[in-house]
Amino acid sequence: MQADITSRIRKDLSENADEKTKNSSSRFFKEEVKCLGVRDFYCRKNSKRLF
Repeated sequence: MQADITSRIRKDLSENADEKTKNSSSRFFKEEVKCLGVRDFYCRKNSKRLF
């Protein structure tokens, strides 16, 4: 069950990823971080739908 939700979240986030957002997000961190390039709107939309 939990693996199913995790895979759905990853799938949804990768579908809404944007290269421009990914590049601009990485500028805000001094250390190396893995940015997916997903805008906050899509994260909130998916979380409301899944939970």
